[in-house]
Amino acid sequence: MEPMTELRRRAATMTIPLGSVAALSSATSESEAVPIEIRVVGRWNACALLDCLAPYRSFLIQQGAERWVVRAQAPGCHGEDLDSAIAAIDDCLDEHGIEIASMRIDGKPYRSAATSARRP
Repeated sequence: MEPMTELRRRAATMTIPLGSVAALSSATSESEAVPIEIRVVGRWNACALLDCLAPYRSFLIQQGAERWVVRAQAPGCHGEDLDSAIAAIDDCLDEHGIEIASMRIDGKPYRSAATSARRP
């Protein structure tokens, strides 16, 4: 088995700790794209996230009248890493007061530090 395949297999079984993507970052190489998926309610919330994630090859998918998915990937267009993408998402959520329905990084559930701080 190739070394990167083994790392990807091990990364698939990892849980991502709250507010940290260090485990995922260390398990993937610079050249591999890590998908980010954020589900939100409201077109304007989706558009705000899309704008914040523009360097990360982001795009929108409409799943219902008010249900949207914002997809992006790290590394970004200019080599921005996954930690920078998470920071951009947290900043955008704080700045626009967006509540996300769910977030997944590389297919695994992730709870943003920004939304965790707002929840009781």
